[in-house]
Amino acid sequence: MNDFISSKVPYFVDRFDSSLSYLAFQINTQFTYYHELAHLFQFSTISKEQELQEIGGDDKFDIIKHKLEINADTYSSICISTHIYQYINKTFGNDINQDFVSKTITIFGVCLLEYIINFTSEYDLYFDKYSHPHPLIRLLNIILNITNHFSQIPIWREKGIILNVNSLFRDIIDFHKELEDNKVFKSGFSNLISQYIVNMEKIVSYTSKIIHWDNSEFTDAMSIWNKHVETLD
Repeated sequence: MNDFISSKVPYFVDRFDSSLSYLAFQINTQFTYYHELAHLFQFSTISKEQELQEIGGDDKFDIIKHKLEINADTYSSICISTHIYQYINKTFGNDINQDFVSKTITIFGVCLLEYIINFTSEYDLYFDKYSHPHPLIRLLNIILNITNHFSQIPIWREKGIILNVNSLFRDIIDFHKELEDNKVFKSGFSNLISQYIVNMEKIVSYTSKIIHWDNSEFTDAMSIWNKHVETLD
């Protein structure tokens, strides 16, 4: 991945202080940490023992399981957004612009997609199946939250940096396919892109359904984040 991306945009990658492989490992590790932390928040009011597993265990469908996974992804995506924001500012400083921001998020988004893919052996798009939502559904939610978070940054808006969730999502999917075509990634996930495009409205609808599914038994991880933000304010 280092050599391929560096050959495409050397002016961009040369600004990074670490290799892309290292940054990919770091962002995926941070995502996992915050995702599992969110699960601890969710189960903090539950007396019965809960098992936190990303692989294995009961793989039967339950809308609540999908809700908890999307909620944990949302919490994690907001947390890593702060790290990405800090890294972009540190890396590009006064030279920061739309191109640098979009490319950085696209690269990290591709890394997250490839990482999330490894948690399922079922690439065909599904909705009401399995214990975890399909990787594309999870990715759309993650990118939506990252872009929404960044859109609230006044200094970026003043610089004319405007992020579009649909464009970023498409850029990530296209770049992932390019990496597979060049044998950088080998999951074969991109062979099924056409079915995602055809079903995009269903993906958006199902994501909205999960997010708004009411389940008061568990703690909303984002309520913990919001309380923290209110304390800082």
